[in-house]
Amino acid sequence: GDLAAQVLTHAQLQQQQRRGLQHQQELQAGSPVDSGDTGAFSFDVLRAARLCLYSAAIGTPMSHAWYGLLEAHVMPGSPLAPGTVAAKVALDQLVQTPFGTALFFAVMKLLEGRPAQVQSEVQAKVSECVSVGVRILLQFNKGAVLWLLQPSRVCMLLPVCSAEGL
Repeated sequence: GDLAAQVLTHAQLQQQQRRGLQHQQELQAGSPVDSGDTGAFSFDVLRAARLCLYSAAIGTPMSHAWYGLLEAHVMPGSPLAPGTVAAKVALDQLVQTPFGTALFFAVMKLLEGRPAQVQSEVQAKVSECVSVGVRILLQFNKGAVLWLLQPSRVCMLLPVCSAEGL
């Protein structure tokens, strides 16, 4: 995943530079302008290693424990009931997501050897990441609900829901 992220980031930077150069050329009409080439793509192995270390040592165990806690304590008698699912999603978005996101950015700065930047990094990125996640979740759920409410889907789901006790 990080390889794809690095390739996309490199491509976006090159595109931004090309746009900026075109604009600068238009403004300077005829003045020589530096090409601004970002160069060939270079895979950041240390970045990928930091992400793997975080995921293996912190992210995965923390998520395993969190979702186990939700399964054990949030309406364990009816894990597929809509209220149970909604409660788990709400807890995940309100508790785990902000905490996990802050922890991720803090640990990444520490692993980069920049402990003095932890607080500013967390303050700068966590609220934006969480709000984008919530907006995506709301859009996805809106689409899922609209898809499920189509008459043909409701007819298909009624026997299943009755059999499952939902």
